[in-house]
Amino acid sequence: MKVLLTNDDGYQALGFRMLISVIKDLFDEVYFAAPEVQQSSTGGSFPGKGRWDKAAVDGIEGVWVSGTPADATELAGELFGSDFDYVFSGMNMGSNVGSIPASGTMGAAEQALDKAIAQRALVFSWRVPESLWDKTASDVPLSQFRAYPTQTLKKLIELAFTNDLWGGELLNFNLPDKKPAALRICAPAKRAYKKYYAYTLAVDHEKQTYQKIGADPRPLTGDLRFDANALSQGFATVVPWLANRWVNQALLNLVGEEIAL
Repeated sequence: MKVLLTNDDGYQALGFRMLISVIKDLFDEVYFAAPEVQQSSTGGSFPGKGRWDKAAVDGIEGVWVSGTPADATELAGELFGSDFDYVFSGMNMGSNVGSIPASGTMGAAEQALDKAIAQRALVFSWRVPESLWDKTASDVPLSQFRAYPTQTLKKLIELAFTNDLWGGELLNFNLPDKKPAALRICAPAKRAYKKYYAYTLAVDHEKQTYQKIGADPRPLTGDLRFDANALSQGFATVVPWLANRWVNQALLNLVGEEIAL
């Protein structure tokens, strides 16, 4: 089975290395294509130009690109062939709940599906503790994260394959900051950018500048069928979609199911 790894935090990011540590033990043919540096909130932007170079991360060969995550998966199709069985995107250092239009992690996976570079996609994000923000250096030891989230990440992948991705073509997983007791199959929360992501846009009228301030997610209660609520209350979540982010009745019927971890 041939798989592609990608992300939006950069090819040396801590979360990416966690994903690599799991995937390289599960599959024989593994490649990666990811941005050279942080490219969060670029969505599916595809400039289609830039630089690239070969690289290796923890024993896996691949390439970095100077462009966006979607650029990375596009280039992967040209360099490694458009015959991947799966693309794994993440593990993003921060939550991706709701419709997540700005997520570069999701944008990379969707580009791979839209261009038929891969047949199915799994996207992973972790609501990291504040102490881990910006700790993405290649020399950070992974051993301290083996119990969580790495082992939970592995279990989620195994669950997805055991259940044939629950009939979906694109799975969006989110892990809470601390080890969860269960995974909930959810629908994407409505207006998550207003309710969950606790940033404000500071506008300076005199200098005519603007800047996003704040990032810590708000604690939410409420209906556990929605991913932002369930994640906020300590569950791991997964939203199953078809490749075009649409759903059929079979997928809708899964919403609310809980699986012990």
